[in-house]
Amino acid sequence: MKMKSICILVSLFGLTTLGYANKAPKGMIYLKASNENFERFMSYSTLDFRQMDSLIQLGRNYTQINADTAMQLIEKAIDWSKDKKDKKWQNSYARGLSSKGAAISKFKMNHDCQAIMDLARTVFEQVENQKGMASVDRFLGLYYLDLGRWENAADKFLSSIKIYTDTKTVAGALVGPYEGLSSVYSSLGEYTKAQFYLTQAITIADSTGMDYKAPVLRSQQAELLFKIGDNFQLQADTLPSLRNALRDSTLRYYSSGLKEADLAVKAAYKIKDPSYILQCILTDAALKNKAGDHEAALKSSLTAQNFSKEIGDPMLSVRTKIELAKCYKGLDQNEKGIQYAAQALKSTLKENMIQLQLEAYDLLIYLYVAANKSFKALDILEDRNKIETLVNSKKAKEAVTNAEVKYQSAEKEKKILKQENEILQLASKNAFVEKQKNRFIGGTLLFAFLALLWNKYNQIQIERNEQKEFAEALIFAQEEERKRIARDLHDGIGQSLLLIKKQLENTNSTLVSNQELIGETLEEVRAISRDLHPIHLEKIGLTNSIKNIGHKIEKSTSIFISMDVDDIDKILHDKSEIHLYRTVQEALSNVVKHSEATAANITVKNETNAIDVTIQDNGKGFDHELAIVISQSLGLKVMHERISSIGGKLSITPGKTKGTIINFKVPKPKAGQEQK
Repeated sequence: MKMKSICILVSLFGLTTLGYANKAPKGMIYLKASNENFERFMSYSTLDFRQMDSLIQLGRNYTQINADTAMQLIEKAIDWSKDKKDKKWQNSYARGLSSKGAAISKFKMNHDCQAIMDLARTVFEQVENQKGMASVDRFLGLYYLDLGRWENAADKFLSSIKIYTDTKTVAGALVGPYEGLSSVYSSLGEYTKAQFYLTQAITIADSTGMDYKAPVLRSQQAELLFKIGDNFQLQADTLPSLRNALRDSTLRYYSSGLKEADLAVKAAYKIKDPSYILQCILTDAALKNKAGDHEAALKSSLTAQNFSKEIGDPMLSVRTKIELAKCYKGLDQNEKGIQYAAQALKSTLKENMIQLQLEAYDLLIYLYVAANKSFKALDILEDRNKIETLVNSKKAKEAVTNAEVKYQSAEKEKKILKQENEILQLASKNAFVEKQKNRFIGGTLLFAFLALLWNKYNQIQIERNEQKEFAEALIFAQEEERKRIARDLHDGIGQSLLLIKKQLENTNSTLVSNQELIGETLEEVRAISRDLHPIHLEKIGLTNSIKNIGHKIEKSTSIFISMDVDDIDKILHDKSEIHLYRTVQEALSNVVKHSEATAANITVKNETNAIDVTIQDNGKGFDHELAIVISQSLGLKVMHERISSIGGKLSITPGKTKGTIINFKVPKPKAGQEQK
């Protein structure tokens, strides 16, 4: 954001009295952050009460520029005032503490921000400065909001509102805590409450002449109205009977959001601040794109581009290019979209803007696919996955894995319990029938019936045991896979990072080898990430993902891969796509590991009622029935299970001359069938 002069020199006794003697000039309350003022204040050996206010204010102003300088000034104010018993000096001490807490929070310093702010509030309470207490509570609300501690944040914002209201402080002081409460409830998805508090903040700002707050507040209101509209749209997708009414509500909130965005732009123009103008225009363009009005969004984005060149802020420049790319994407002008998305990506890489990098990558991948440049999409997908691997936490991956294991175990247990219940019901029913039969037929027929029942029971018991064994084997295999991942992380990445650490400790001359080790380590992380989840499906579609498997095998092995793959994107449900992809992946993995083949063919046909997939190799072949029985990897069993679970059928047969043919068909969803 463009740096603004926060304050100007004001002297209650005249600017001409300022000098360089070792005594602070009187009356300097607001000071511009400059080297001259910093050196002057640091040289003073004595300070009076007014000069203390000036020192604290100068420290606060430096929080916009330099952390170390700000902390030096604020620490000087704290040290000078903390031991003085007079109430007004203790008040300055509390102000210094709260300024220190704000600086620590802003610059993410390794200090206990909460403890410092709690001390500031205690001192304010001792000197009966309720406005100071309310100010600290508002800050702590923002601090907790940043940490995602919603309950604590709401408690502090409400406390701040109560104090300001009880002390009949000017209404403008309530804008901050109301705005904070709105953010809390928006983060929790309680958009009605969020809108209530944000409306309160806007009303107060408008009625008290706080024009500088209007652009930000109205932009937030616009985004909040779109979130409420999104919520109605989600309900419309899940409640067909109310779809039309809910979509009307969606459009109504979108329309209100666009009006607020327009008011935000006008408010920014009113205060003549280019940074606010640009941010509000970008919000306006983003919401218009989301609402599908890409022509209007393009007009706003082009205006934003002019302001972006004037301001020169890297992040706002990237956001502008991303919005332009989205406009051209919506208008099906893919080449122009690619141009702006590529520029945005280049800037994010230069400035290390991680989150915007991911957005630019995703946008560029979509545009390449839309422009029939799938291989370019595949090329940059590798780089995109690198970034995502760094962003994703290990805990998140473990949580997903644990959830999957628990889900699959629970599903198998449900099946087992259901079968046991069916056995009990069958036994109960047959026991009743037996009594009736005993009255009319002899013991021979009863014996025959019991034999039949016993045979049925045995069949069910065998099936139950097989399913239970499969579930246990599947869970065991998953645990083994998790151990493998842990081993890869420890033995591969862990050892590489340890070696890098040792080299850095010993010498600075190993920069090149360090870079190579880091590159190898990142490649291992990427490989592990790809094994865990087929992100290709989300980014480039099922068709190109299948082709990508073939291309990778051909690059990394001596096997020649030929392909005849129809376009099957967006035909199957998400669940079916994953199972089909994993089955192809497992089949080709078996070709590489076991077949000793020199060539293989992948055929995918989009038939009338089904997707037909055939994978054939010229290898040594195998007895697949025997392999299923003795296999410890569960590969073939899982392939059968996957295809069966989505209504398909898989067969494995020998080739006409040699090799193996794996064929499976997955039925297409019926028209109108809900996606699961």
